Amino acid sequence: MCRLLLLLAALPVTVLSRQYAPRLIGGTTVEIKDAPWQASIVIKNEPLCSGAIIMENLILTSGWCVHRVPTSQLKVRVGTSSRSTGGSLIAVCKVHIHPHYALDRYDNDLALLYLCENVTLTDNRVQVVPLASETPNENAEGIVSGWGHTSSSSLCLLWSKMISILARVRLFWIDCLAPRSQQLQQANVKILSWQQCAADRSIFGQFNPIQGLSERTLCTIGVGGTGRGTGACYLDEGAPLVVNGFLVGILGTVGCAGKPDVYANLAQHKSWLKENTK
Repeated sequence: MCRLLLLLAALPVTVLSRQYAPRLIGGTTVEIKDAPWQASIVIKNEPLCSGAIIMENLILTSGWCVHRVPTSQLKVRVGTSSRSTGGSLIAVCKVHIHPHYALDRYDNDLALLYLCENVTLTDNRVQVVPLASETPNENAEGIVSGWGHTSSSSLCLLWSKMISILARVRLFWIDCLAPRSQQLQQANVKILSWQQCAADRSIFGQFNPIQGLSERTLCTIGVGGTGRGTGACYLDEGAPLVVNGFLVGILGTVGCAGKPDVYANLAQHKSWLKENTK
């Protein structure tokens, strides 16, 4: 509840009316072969987050996505570019959220989902993505993919934020009232320094209601110009950030193309990942 209130309090002051784009904001529609590591996190039969296949029986996602969600209500869909159909739907047998995850922090926003059965790997639809061992350089370019909300107009951003919160309390029917992609979307982004990210995400000067921007986080903006107009949005949480074929981050907090998106920096969580993926 604390983070929900913080999210409401942190409405971007720079949200401006922009032309509607029918995709992950500023991205394009892609097939699953373009991101075969992509997983959809299904909660109580509703696809609400994304994740990445890092082992045949293991999905990495955001801690926020599965915080306080009973394991019995969790499933994972892989092998399809459709938000809610096709591919394989697999039950989750165990959830391990990062022990230092907190609702009011950006860092450590990670969770491992242990599947009840292995995914079936295929050449172009289901693949494991290798984990990065080093933090990508500032301005390095990568890709983010997901099925989140797709409008960048100010009214739709406000409505989408409310819908994201309502979805967390299981009012799923409200989701049909917002523009959300039915097909997988992908956007080109570049790495932003965490210092610049902190400045860009601040409200009224240096105030930021959520703490923890540091070397343990990664931030991205769109490629080209100021980066405005491209990025992830609500219900893209858990989305994989891939640079040069390696998984470098998992999306925790979205910017909806108005502010930088914030990810857990996987290179800074190597010990935790190694310990829990044996």
